[in-house]
Amino acid sequence: MKIELLRSLQDEANGLAAFFSQPERKALHTGEDFKVVEITPLSESTASVILEKTKGQYAFVWFYHQKKWKWIIPTDSHISGMRKAEKILQGVEKHNAKVKFDLH
Repeated sequence: MKIELLRSLQDEANGLAAFFSQPERKALHTGEDFKVVEITPLSESTASVILEKTKGQYAFVWFYHQKKWKWIIPTDSHISGMRKAEKILQGVEKHNAKVKFDLH
């Protein structure tokens, strides 16, 4: 991952932690603060971010970049679905390469 993208990811991750920590946020039932404890680039445009809550629990956030950083807190079901989607994408890429380069 390019350093500029990594720096912008760090800013986004810290901003997300600050957002999650807002006391007036409706979904903040426990009143905990969040802080970024780890950022791991996974590809040129994706990364995992681990947030730690005040009481020591972690939250896993998957970030992806498409003109700007976006994120999701994936469930096991999301991850399982993405593993299956990877195989489909490989088939699409293989097909498109044949069409693009007229390989039959």
